[in-house]
Amino acid sequence: MVDCNGCNDPEKPYGANETEMTRKKIVWIVFPLVAVTMIGLLLSVPRAYPSSSPPEYVPDEIIVRFKPNVRRTAVRNFGNRYNFSTLRRLASIEADSFKLPPGMGMKAALEILRRDTEVLYAEPNFYRYALKKIPNDPFFNKLWGLDNTGQVVNNTIGSFNADINAPEAWDLSTGSEVVIAVIDSGIDFHHPDLKNNLWENKGEIPGNGVDDDGNGYIDDVHGWNFTSYNPPGNKGNDNIIDSNYHGTHVSGVIAARGDNGLGTIGVCWNARIMTLKFLDAYGKGSISDEVAAIDYAIRNGAKIINASFGDFQFSNAEADAVGRAERAGILFVSAAGNDGNNNDSNPLYPASYRNDNIISVAASDQQDNLAEWSNFGFASVDIVAPGVNIYAPQPGREIVWSENFDDDLEGSWTLTPPWSHLWPTANRKSVYSGNGSLTSIPESADSATYASAVSPAVALGNRFNSRLVFYLKRRSDQGRDKLFVEIATRPEGPWNTRTIEILIPHLGTSVIYENGIGDDFIDWREAIVDIGNLDNLPTAYFRFKISAAENPDMDQDGWYIDEATISSSATNYNGPETDYYRYLSGTSTATPFVSGVAGLIWSRYPELTYCQVKSAILNGGDIKSSLDGQISYDRRVNAWNSLTLAADPLSLPSTCSNKSDDAGGGDSGAPCFIHVLGSPIP
Repeated sequence: MVDCNGCNDPEKPYGANETEMTRKKIVWIVFPLVAVTMIGLLLSVPRAYPSSSPPEYVPDEIIVRFKPNVRRTAVRNFGNRYNFSTLRRLASIEADSFKLPPGMGMKAALEILRRDTEVLYAEPNFYRYALKKIPNDPFFNKLWGLDNTGQVVNNTIGSFNADINAPEAWDLSTGSEVVIAVIDSGIDFHHPDLKNNLWENKGEIPGNGVDDDGNGYIDDVHGWNFTSYNPPGNKGNDNIIDSNYHGTHVSGVIAARGDNGLGTIGVCWNARIMTLKFLDAYGKGSISDEVAAIDYAIRNGAKIINASFGDFQFSNAEADAVGRAERAGILFVSAAGNDGNNNDSNPLYPASYRNDNIISVAASDQQDNLAEWSNFGFASVDIVAPGVNIYAPQPGREIVWSENFDDDLEGSWTLTPPWSHLWPTANRKSVYSGNGSLTSIPESADSATYASAVSPAVALGNRFNSRLVFYLKRRSDQGRDKLFVEIATRPEGPWNTRTIEILIPHLGTSVIYENGIGDDFIDWREAIVDIGNLDNLPTAYFRFKISAAENPDMDQDGWYIDEATISSSATNYNGPETDYYRYLSGTSTATPFVSGVAGLIWSRYPELTYCQVKSAILNGGDIKSSLDGQISYDRRVNAWNSLTLAADPLSLPSTCSNKSDDAGGGDSGAPCFIHVLGSPIP
């Protein structure tokens, strides 16, 4: 760990000095000017900066102004007197710049000139750094994790400077085309804040149906879709569109285009996102798909892998894949998890593996505290980054069909006998909105049976990532009566049962039902069903089906279904910008902050190893006393400090040490199945 000024002050950034601290919010203090007659030498003595700070002046150049009565012949003799080489005449201010002789330091030169009676003033040839204006992205003020002025974001007030010092870091770098592989649920590649920051496979010709570069993937222009629901034997496809929302949000935190007058901004403005999709519409992905995605990242030049996923099962296969990434020099940035869990005693993978290339990331809130639901671990979690109320892009959606159940369904829906009374829409007892809802009373059945309500034909030609959303509530015979959602290509079937995801908004989570819903929901709940299998079909159908078991002792209200819509991924963005951005919280959203900082460092210092980048990130964070004993480094990420540390590679280790053996796990790793919504906050 590198020594620094102010390291022990938890409120003072690592390596900070007075100049850096005031630079943060650009505060100008003007003192009254006192007119003085300069009889002696006015000498500008440079301050001592930590070795990790950007240089203050040109090391061997000095600017000298002579007193008005000094002749030019004396100026020419001046250089010879001190063995200075004349570099430039600054005629407009009657000064000269000189190069110091080898071996003469700036302090020594200034001390010599202090005693020279011909010199009016002398000073180093100071550097000036570009002060990047705050970007013009309209939602920048919502991005407290980048620049926290104490503003209120999502009804929560922040603490001044509880951020990663992004504007200061952007003075040094806004990023280059460093490749960051986001292994997640895909990306909305039409999104205006992301479409210009996609990685491009230069060896592939788009859309020709040929594996031009011979890497085993056809038309993998921006990445690949590894999800297992593709037909048997198919290794995937080139459709990397986000079928969830998670991957788009993560990608936006890393690299939403900066200063483009749109939406938000990422940490690394100009990074190239390699999109490797292994999570499905419900945020679930298999180890085999993940391993294939990691292998793709290795073989196609990724420098950083962002892994905003995890679970508690150890996997040797995943461990082997992360180990291969380490040997390839790839930094693996992994989410610590959202269960309030101590990862030292109950490891979550891949974050808890002991590979040198892993950075395990916990989440901090707007007051610079560890988020109450964030996992932690002194031996297994490295650092924290902003992870609460993070505003970033979400996939655009277009409504292609809707039904509010306010009108008579005769002639549009097919209501299956024998329960002709089963699906009345005139029932006004309970509606989500409007005047009516689709209603069932299964307890009135005389015997166990099924009933269904089949939708009219829905056209999904030229659509992708289609999704059915509806609202439901239920008081019924819990455990005996079930609701199913099924899809078909013909109104008579055959029917295929779909997984239903029920959002629980007050917990910020969801429940997955793979074979019908048997639980009661006293309050209205939003249900989401992936019907992407029907994409590109001119006509498609879905149905609600209930199986009811006879129970004469039960007489509950039954099911209420309302406000059903089918939407698909957007191809245009004509709606309000707020439709295409959202708040999320979790270590999944903290992790891309670290990936973005790694991208900034590698953009400016491409010669660094992953160990040096990792060291700059971990040692460059701001020490926070509230994190003492909770994580390995007691620090929250600070992009500017990390960039200044990286400027002196000799201060960074060429190799990095493993996590403590107390961290658990094996040589490397990842999850078996991951459900990103199954934690307290997604």
